Formats: sequence, structure tokens, C-alpha cells
Amino acid sequence: RKADLAMYQAKKLGKNRFHYFDESLERLAIHRVKTEESLREAINNNEFILYYQPKIQIDQPQEKLVGVEALIRWKKEDGSLIFPDNFIPIAEKCGLIKSLTKWVITEACKQLKQWKNTHLANIPISVNISAIDITDPDFVESTLSILETYDIPKHLINLELTESVLFDDINTVNVKLKELHRNHITISLDDFGTGYSSLSYIQELQIDFLKIDKSFIFAMSKSKKSLAIVKSIIDMGNNLGMTVIAEGVETLEDKEILIKAHCHIAQGYLYSRPVEASKLEQLYGQ
Repeated sequence: RKADLAMYQAKKLGKNRFHYFDESLERLAIHRVKTEESLREAINNNEFILYYQPKIQIDQPQEKLVGVEALIRWKKEDGSLIFPDNFIPIAEKCGLIKSLTKWVITEACKQLKQWKNTHLANIPISVNISAIDITDPDFVESTLSILETYDIPKHLINLELTESVLFDDINTVNVKLKELHRNHITISLDDFGTGYSSLSYIQELQIDFLKIDKSFIFAMSKSKKSLAIVKSIIDMGNNLGMTVIAEGVETLEDKEILIKAHCHIAQGYLYSRPVEASKLEQLYGQ
């Protein structure tokens, strides 16, 4: 068993190598097993909650809310929150990610239904999906079925994919994105610039929104290279007819730089941290 753990670690590090077993590998394996067990119980017991982070249009004189990103949290019995980085990778490995994604889309639709006759009506919700979701043969049909069940206009759901999703099977992904687009579901390319970016797939795929990774936004006021990358991504997005979103906007200086560079939308702590629906309604529902 311990040799097996060492072998998988060697494969994870790039294959064609050896790796000694150490106690940390065993602790990690035990942690994964316990988390998987707890995750299965959490799904059955509905122990999750959605937080929402606003997306603000900044390319117009009057700033306004134009969307929110739904971010899942695992709420424990003691009220503590576990962030997705600590359980989504495990959910992907053990096959639970499909159930979680379905739950998120369902909850997002329920929330859109609740906002129907409020000031937050017609504000799209973005949902993050994984490579496993997009290659699932039933994903598109399942998503459309949820939208129809809650009578939600399809353009009010936006799906966010990372670049890594595209490289797993770009042909399959392309077919799925076209099908989603035919049904008026919009697509965002998340964390752009951090993966092995290929300009060829950007012009081929049906992508509506280009999201600049926050690492570049954090650094652009201090680094000329980061600023140049940000400006280049914005120019490319504009020239390709995409809406460009900057993540991780925390200061007025960040916002001013982005406005001058002709970025369309900003998302970050300058406007709000991710908050529960009730808090979002207090901030923007009046």
C-alpha cells in the first residue's frame, strides 16, 4: 500500500522517475478518504451554500451591477465554511463533481426565481464548471432541464471554464459550447493567461467573456510586464468582440488603470467580497 502511494506520487510528478514513501503521503491519502466520506454525507444532507460576488460595468459613466458569480461553500455543522479549493479537487477525483455542479446550477436557478420581481431581476449568475462536467454526455441536456424546471431564461446562466478544460478534448468541448450557445447560454473563459494559452482555440470557440486572472491585476500597478499583459488581453478581447472582465480588482488605482485600458467589467473586493444572497440584496437590491 505504501509503495503504491509512492508510485502514484512519482506519476503525479511527471513519470519516468522514482519516489520514496514518506509519512506525509499517507497523511494526505487518509485526509482524502475522510474528506470524500464527509463530502458524500454533505451532499446527501445539503450542507452547501452559495455566495455571490458582484460584477460591475466600468466602461460607462454610470457604474452598475451586470452579473454575479456563484461561489460554493461547504457549511459545517459548527457554522464554519470550507472553501472550494479544499474539496473540489477531491470531488473531481472521486466522481462527486457532477452532483455538486448540478446542485450549484439548481440553487442558482432557485435564486434567479426569487429575484424575479426585485431590483436584481435579469442579473445573470455565473457558475464554474470543470472538465468532467463539460465532457459529460448528459451535461447540456441536464442543465437545460434544470433551467426549464424553474422557468429561467437561458441567457441568465453563464458557465465559466478554465483554459485547462479546453485542452483535455478541445473537439468535444467545441461541440458542447456550440450546443450551449444555440440555447443562449453564455460562456466565460476564466483565469485567462495562467494556462497554456493558444490563440487558435480562442477564435474557434464560442466564448462570450474573457476573464483576466487576478494575479495580473494584483501586479499591474507595480509591474510593467503585468500591465502590458493586462492591456494586451483587453485589446485582444475587444478586437475579437468579447466582453473583458478583470478579476481581483481591489483598489481605485486598479479600476482607473482598467478603465483607461478599455476593460468592460470589474470584479473584486473594491466592490464586494463574495456574500450571501441576503447581503447582496442589501447592497444592490434597492
